[in-house]
Amino acid sequence: MTNANHPETNDRTPKPRSGLAGFWNRITQPHPSIKTVVSRRLAQLTASLALGLIVLLIIGMVSSSLRSGRVATAVFIEIAMIVVFFMIYALARSRRPQIGATLLVWLFAVSGILFAASGSDPRTALMITLIPSLILGSILLPVWENALLLVAGLLTTAILRVPDMGPLLGTLVTTGILLGISVLFRNRIETERLGEVNRINQELIQAQASLEERVEERTAELAEASARAQKRADQLKAISDVGQQISQLQDIDSLLPIVTGLISEKLGYYHVGVFLLDSKKEVAVLRAANSDGGLKMLARGHQLKIGGVGIVSYAVTMNRPRIALDVAEDVYFAVNPSLPNTRSEMALPLAVGERIFGALDVQSTEPNAFSDEDIEVMRTLADQVALAIDNVNLLGETQRALADAQNLYREYFVTRWGEAGEEGLLGYRHNAAHIDRLQEPVRRPEVQAMLESGQSVVEAKGLATAAIPIKARDEVIGVLNIRANRPQRAFSDEDVTFMQAIAERVSLSLENARLFSAAQKRAAKERTIGNIAARIGESASIDGILKVAAEEIGRALPGSEVVVQIQQKEQPK
Repeated sequence: MTNANHPETNDRTPKPRSGLAGFWNRITQPHPSIKTVVSRRLAQLTASLALGLIVLLIIGMVSSSLRSGRVATAVFIEIAMIVVFFMIYALARSRRPQIGATLLVWLFAVSGILFAASGSDPRTALMITLIPSLILGSILLPVWENALLLVAGLLTTAILRVPDMGPLLGTLVTTGILLGISVLFRNRIETERLGEVNRINQELIQAQASLEERVEERTAELAEASARAQKRADQLKAISDVGQQISQLQDIDSLLPIVTGLISEKLGYYHVGVFLLDSKKEVAVLRAANSDGGLKMLARGHQLKIGGVGIVSYAVTMNRPRIALDVAEDVYFAVNPSLPNTRSEMALPLAVGERIFGALDVQSTEPNAFSDEDIEVMRTLADQVALAIDNVNLLGETQRALADAQNLYREYFVTRWGEAGEEGLLGYRHNAAHIDRLQEPVRRPEVQAMLESGQSVVEAKGLATAAIPIKARDEVIGVLNIRANRPQRAFSDEDVTFMQAIAERVSLSLENARLFSAAQKRAAKERTIGNIAARIGESASIDGILKVAAEEIGRALPGSEVVVQIQQKEQPK
């Protein structure tokens, strides 16, 4: 009546019990193939009732035998009933527990009918057995089988002609109807409850599916965000690495290949190239590339005409980036046989302000390969490369200007030293207590070697020789040349250190003497200019001023002709 009229629901694993309850639960446990909650409970109830009745029959049988002292005929009936109840118990724990339940209920009903037919009080026998069987049927059997049981009871009552059967029939009919109504009402309530549970389960399943979908979407979003974060980290690392390499290099030919290699390695682009303008700014010449096709282009001197076709040409001409997410649809894209796999291309000008040096060319094998973040990163890298190129150019110009300034200063310094010395004075030679003035420059091999290298030259072959430079402000202004008079004489490291110390002192004294002589000459000039100015100031007439100026300048520059003239305005002819 219940199991056949309820939707099936999944069973939950019961909690293990201990003691007598655990033992009873184990011996009444349904077959594992029974999965639904209702079926398992009905099967366990059938097994429990069968065992209970077996126990009661055994107790009754033993008690009856002990009272009578002999085995009565009823004992055999009780043994037969015990066997039947064992069969019901076995069926309740089998794959077909409903058969055991049916046998149990009908056994109650049939036992009452048999008792009524055997001559016992039929009314009492039917009341005791049919009503409990109807109650058990309402629990264990379907509604139709319970109705069949009620009809069987009514027919039995009519056939046996039970005395005063009106109340019995009324009781059976009333009990059957009430049990049927209650079972139907209970089944409806349970059906609605189970329907509500199933609806809630469906909603939970849908909610779970929706939650799993959202979790999958969120996981995908997190994975995508993680990939973007990793890509951003790689981009920042590339910027950092390029900036670090740029800061350490001062040569464009060494800088550009490293830049293209780092960008391709860190950001995973198919081709990275750097174009620089020639001196006339008419063509952009490929100066560095990382791909095989780019290296072939380098080998053949690949270049692009400014103002011509091509994304690089556009970027240099317009001084702004050009991004082609699909080169097949870009009007400025020019097919390059050396780079056949290009699907996206981005060219960024290498410029500082309005000064354009070239372009950074990046190509990918994937369409739509450049995001807004990629473009910003490449802008940053292009700016870094442009600044590096500008710095290298400025450094080269500065080094060239410095070299020119040093050469001019060296010439000026050497000229001033030549003017500072006394006329015809080259130096002195000391040998065997004699000192002589040099009449011509010494042109020994060690002296020539010292003049070429600017460093001390010490020779030990034959007679030991040493040529120690005399320097002033890192310029060689003289030489200290020493030769041994005998072959056994050799110059030790201490001797060379002594010579160098003396040369440093000589150079310092010579420079001080030159500066003192120059200061004296400037002072003498200032005095002469002051005297001439004083004499000129003593004259009050133009004639006197001109005459005194001519005389004093003539005295200051002897052997010279001096003319002081006032420029007259020419008269028209």
